[in-house]
Amino acid sequence: QTRKGRPTMRKGTILAVDDERDLLTLVKYILEREGYRVLCAADGMECLERARREKPDMILLDVMLPGIDGHSVCRTLKNMAETASIPVVMFSARPKTLGLFEGGRAGADDYLQKPFSRMELLEMARNFIGGGSSTAWKVDSSVGELSPEAPGKMREAWMGVIAFTLMELLVVVS
Repeated sequence: QTRKGRPTMRKGTILAVDDERDLLTLVKYILEREGYRVLCAADGMECLERARREKPDMILLDVMLPGIDGHSVCRTLKNMAETASIPVVMFSARPKTLGLFEGGRAGADDYLQKPFSRMELLEMARNFIGGGSSTAWKVDSSVGELSPEAPGKMREAWMGVIAFTLMELLVVVS
């Protein structure tokens, strides 16, 4: 494959999972133009099967899927020895702080809020496939609590959840 007459080197393989075909087509187009190999799945079961069989370098996983939801798929991937080390980036229209919190509890490595830009998508792919971690936060998924090594992004997510809860309480009280 060439891009503007130059050979394109494959940068890695990404498994993109969403039940919205148009979004999958767009994600695949963006990532393939940058040299990534993109596999697609339309539901949680297909994601689990393809992840085991193909061993992608990263999984881009929608939260809302038919059948098994994205959080359950993520927990399963992180509990299977053959897929546990694959970075999982969850995406949804939910607010970023809430998505970070919920995704972290499921074992996700990061979160993209829909709609996301081309640059946000490419940055996420570069961060994980290039060997780095975009946020590197950790949550004890068995109890949903911050682990001692959780850095700023997860604390920021917790603070957003706490602030939102406090604002709701103030509305109820007043």
